[in-house]
Amino acid sequence: MVNALVLFVAAALGVKTLGAESSFYQRFQAAEHEGALKWDAHYAHGTPVPGEDMFIQDSSLVDTNNSGPVLTNGPVSYAGFTSRGELAGIKLGMNMSEVVAVWGKPKKLFYYCVPGPHFYYGTGMREELGLHFSGDRLVWIKINHLRAEHATFDNGLTGAMGRAETERLLGAPALRDIEYDLVREIDHDALPADLVGTNIQHWRYIGTYSYRAGKLRTDGVGKLRTDIRFDMTHGLSGSRERIQSIGVYLEWDVEPWQEPVWCF
Repeated sequence: MVNALVLFVAAALGVKTLGAESSFYQRFQAAEHEGALKWDAHYAHGTPVPGEDMFIQDSSLVDTNNSGPVLTNGPVSYAGFTSRGELAGIKLGMNMSEVVAVWGKPKKLFYYCVPGPHFYYGTGMREELGLHFSGDRLVWIKINHLRAEHATFDNGLTGAMGRAETERLLGAPALRDIEYDLVREIDHDALPADLVGTNIQHWRYIGTYSYRAGKLRTDGVGKLRTDIRFDMTHGLSGSRERIQSIGVYLEWDVEPWQEPVWCF
């Protein structure tokens, strides 16, 4: 009875049990091994790694025509995205096979891009939807660039909003204006108790605004955190601020990197 209860709770929290790797992840691991051999060969001969070897080319793992789901057919649930980690049928905690069953194979698949494998979807050269995995577990969902600019949430948040408008709608963020270059200036003693010792002190991709949802969990996952970044758009009518990226992730499931990390 106890074991059954543990499994039920783990499933409810989106925690994967051991020995449950998906078939897509197993294929990824095989491709990852082949890629490592290619990289080792280049390093052994002192030659640069070709661009095509920077990410996986195997057609059983990628679909270069797949731009990902359309997010403009209706407003995105803000509570679903920020409090439950859900977007267009997928959810944080899913394995690769579960994600691919809903969104299809990624347009690009990077071997590694903080904190692990990285699915890339989009209509052009820029990543518009990004999914980051820790092993076979989805831990970070991002809406970027053009998709972020045109995103509309059911609470009134839109990608056309700047910082002031966003804060008027959502309230004061848990953290603001913490970029990589400012990490050393964070007053660690002033952090809330549940942030001490977490990646919040070192995480390079903290957004301009960070909001946190849910209760602190004791399973090493922490809260869901939503990071929003802003940039400036320039047009004939002048310049204005807008949302560049909005992402949600499992706060303690991302490694606390302190140095810049390349995707490969």
